[in-house]
Amino acid sequence: MRVLAHLIAVHTLVFGLAAPANAADLFISEDNVCGSLKDDPCEKPALWSGLYIGGFVGGGWGDVDITDIFTYEWDPLAKNRIDLSATTAGLRAGKNWQDGNLVLGIEAGLGVMNFSDDVSTDDLEPGGIVPKIGATYSVSGDFYGELTGRVGYAADNALFFVKAGGAFVNVDFDAHYEGENWTFEDNAPGHEYSVFDVSNSKTMFGWTAGVGVEYSLGDSLSLSLEYQHYDFGNLSYSYDQTYDIKTAGVSRLFGDVDADVTLDVVKLGLNYKLQDDAQAFE
Repeated sequence: MRVLAHLIAVHTLVFGLAAPANAADLFISEDNVCGSLKDDPCEKPALWSGLYIGGFVGGGWGDVDITDIFTYEWDPLAKNRIDLSATTAGLRAGKNWQDGNLVLGIEAGLGVMNFSDDVSTDDLEPGGIVPKIGATYSVSGDFYGELTGRVGYAADNALFFVKAGGAFVNVDFDAHYEGENWTFEDNAPGHEYSVFDVSNSKTMFGWTAGVGVEYSLGDSLSLSLEYQHYDFGNLSYSYDQTYDIKTAGVSRLFGDVDADVTLDVVKLGLNYKLQDDAQAFE
């Protein structure tokens, strides 16, 4: 009987000490999501869920394919390409929803896509005695924005993601033409050039897609590195100009331009999480 009494006393003592310890484990802090004692162990809120704001800087490269079909006596066709280098900087805001390792998000960004360059050609000569014409094309960009969706995989403090959506950029496109004219003054042949300048500004809308990784630096800050491809679509316009030649009357230049703008950009960003969401998406 004494042995049985001792066993009952030890059993009571062990389980009496274990019960408070288990309760303490289940209710560590207010940051944990816990239920009753019958529930699974506590889990912290999803690391990536919530609203955030941030900023980014980056650089990139791209090109503008130009097709210019114009009439200056005959019908020359000019096809050129402007190779671009670009820098970008801006602000962004977004929201993530996390369920386990899966993270869905939406992000908006506004900033500057700074690029400018030009290309010249002077070999547009249809042949024979037809005058030739030279052209210089220049392009530049500034204000831009984008709205993208993100799908990511969370692995500890890292988030690997792909993104895609729409984008726009303000583009200035200028063309300068110099057309050769045969002139005769004092019964002697000569050359005189007609000068034409055409300018066009447009907000171009297109699409963007890319990949990236974001790394959590603590409760609120995260650092991101991403690559994005931008296709801003086609800038098209028509022009029709005349030029008074001093000794030979009036020359005329008219035609159509198509310019396709594409860019590839690498961005480095810093985000600040404004709000934690303890609940994942359903």
